[in-house]
Amino acid sequence: MSVNIPLFILGHPRSGTTALAQLLNTVPEVACLYQEGNLLYRLWQTLQRIDVLNEPVCDLLMDFSVTARHNLVNRVPKKDARKLLFPQDAIEQLEQTYRHGLQTSHDPQEIYAQVSTAFFTLFARNAKARIVGDKVPDFILIPEHITAPHPDSRVIFIARDPRAVVHSTLRFNKQCLHLFAAPSAFAMAVSFCLKQKGLNRFFADFAGDRLLCLDQEELRTSPQAVARKAAAFLSTPVPPGKTSGIPAPETKNRQTEMAPKDKQAVTAVACAFGVLDAKRKTPGKWREKAEGMHELSCCPAQSIPQCVRQAATFFRESAAEKNELGHTLVQLADYSHKRADFHRASSLFRQAVAVIPQDPVAWYKYGTLCYDMKQYDKALFCAEQSGKHCPNTAYYGFLQAKNHYLAGMTERLMGSTQKAERAFRAALKTKPDFSLPLKMLDILQSQKANPL
Repeated sequence: MSVNIPLFILGHPRSGTTALAQLLNTVPEVACLYQEGNLLYRLWQTLQRIDVLNEPVCDLLMDFSVTARHNLVNRVPKKDARKLLFPQDAIEQLEQTYRHGLQTSHDPQEIYAQVSTAFFTLFARNAKARIVGDKVPDFILIPEHITAPHPDSRVIFIARDPRAVVHSTLRFNKQCLHLFAAPSAFAMAVSFCLKQKGLNRFFADFAGDRLLCLDQEELRTSPQAVARKAAAFLSTPVPPGKTSGIPAPETKNRQTEMAPKDKQAVTAVACAFGVLDAKRKTPGKWREKAEGMHELSCCPAQSIPQCVRQAATFFRESAAEKNELGHTLVQLADYSHKRADFHRASSLFRQAVAVIPQDPVAWYKYGTLCYDMKQYDKALFCAEQSGKHCPNTAYYGFLQAKNHYLAGMTERLMGSTQKAERAFRAALKTKPDFSLPLKMLDILQSQKANPL
């Protein structure tokens, strides 16, 4: 094996990826970011935007720099966990690599590969580790893209029962708003299955000796055994007693806590999508809904309106059922957006906001898609609609700030500097510690002081 080996820890949200990263950090030759660095995933998403290389270089660098400095340097490590920090000079080298790529390359994928290679090289050098790992739940959306620049990379995947994942996600989302989640077991089951089917396709093509699949239940009950298995996969020894202090991931008992209707919904979806054995018995109403959503997930983009109308016949006219349909459409649309399938995502978002026109998350996500597609008038409209329907509560506070920031970035690219400034200030008023609008105001002030 080569000196610097990138490792990607993949798993659905709430599957134990953080616990595994902490566990691997006890192995001397391995270093993992146990909190989401989010730098590479966010960079890949940014570089998929239509005509992205014509955006101001200073804006692109600002987003990258804030993400790197906030997630790789400034975070305080959790108790009893080794958090490997990037020093300032390493961040500066990453920024220089990105700047050079933006100034010299016309290929976004080439720029991504250059930065990703620099990221793992600097990480290994700083951590003095042979194997360096990153883990972001959304990596499961684009596994083929994050591994492409690294032919020697390794992947560890943590599997977990879809019902347990959905149950944990629903509990998580009740505590505070998380944009990846929806308050619907059916919608989150569809999200799980879309990602799992994509992962299965990736695993079929990924070299077998570069992939290790683990089970979350084993990680919970036998962390030492998992550590030995992972270390053997990475060809590195585990010192005796090193893993004894690592806590197992916290889990909830879905068998006793999960509502029966939620278990039925998840089982039906997983069977319809081929993630669970289709022979399992599920109630007819859930089976029809699940099969309708599976057909929608596979249909050509031009057939989406027709497939949505057909799927909608399996949902009653009540507000709860409409919300369930709308939230599911948002999950389908968001998956396509994050896979850079913009045309499909646009069609699905249009259907979603027609079903749940007062849902602020649906409008915000639709707005980010329009921004990525350079449909600026639509992006502003979506941000306005999301803000209009955001309850004035702490739970939705960050979403409101993100709406202002989206509007500010859109106005900025439309050339409306004063409107952009007002939007960024509104974002800071809503959430004073929001770094991105603060840095954009610095850029605008600097450009005023030093006009071209």
